[in-house]
Amino acid sequence: ILSRLIREHPDRIVVRCRYLWYPLAITWPIALVVLASLGYLITAIELSLGLLSTAAFIATGVILYWLALRWFMMRHRKLALAEALERRRARQEAAASEEQPVESGEVVTVDPEDEEGMDLESIGEQTRHLLRLLFALGVAVAVVLFWSETIPLITVLDEIPVPLTGGLTLLGLLQAMLIVVVTYIVVQDLPGLLELALRARASEPGKRHAISTLCQYAATTIGTVLLLGVLDVDWTKFGWIAAGLSVGIGFGLQEVVANLVCGLMLLFESPIRMGDVVTVEGTTGTVTKIGI
Repeated sequence: ILSRLIREHPDRIVVRCRYLWYPLAITWPIALVVLASLGYLITAIELSLGLLSTAAFIATGVILYWLALRWFMMRHRKLALAEALERRRARQEAAASEEQPVESGEVVTVDPEDEEGMDLESIGEQTRHLLRLLFALGVAVAVVLFWSETIPLITVLDEIPVPLTGGLTLLGLLQAMLIVVVTYIVVQDLPGLLELALRARASEPGKRHAISTLCQYAATTIGTVLLLGVLDVDWTKFGWIAAGLSVGIGFGLQEVVANLVCGLMLLFESPIRMGDVVTVEGTTGTVTKIGI
């Protein structure tokens, strides 16, 4: 069943760890049979139902992942075909303006090249990476919550303190590490997903860039708030920092705040877009990126 996955993706973690979970998958049902034969019938039944539910969770996650990936692949092909048709129409108009004969039976081939800086192949890779992470995380959370009713793993982890962390438990440490990793991957791969999802609705690359940038900032903010919540940070201790920042903003950071507001205005109002040629104090250049 997994031969194709092993052949096409030998570097994935699931494939690398197969010699660890292969024996577990084989010995688990045998252990249930041994439990039932020793008289622990109810325990064996509960664990077997849990095993079936875990397999169902994994199968459902895999099916939903491939359905979502199929939808994005179809959208990818439609966008590439629309760009190929647009390029053919531009060539026909150029040929007509030059009074050159146009071949009406020209075959349109789909070229994944994107003329705006980010090709569709990289967008597809980012989309696959992000979807894989989201569905894997969803399946893992569902499995852990399901087994927590049978095996009190979450309760045990919440009772193990981590030294030199100010009262942080092992469960909180794992949650903090998970939030950091997920936030980093989401911030890195979110532009590709949004680029593919918004490409048909927002034709201007500047609008798509603004939306992607704001979504990245929002994801970073949400991840930071969740991380501080897990670490149980006392916000009252940072009151003096807020007071110091207010004084610093009033005296020394006026230009920084002005630049921040100007960046937000550029992102929302788009008076200057990506690709525009601007001249500032005698220096002429092309706008390639706009941030806050």
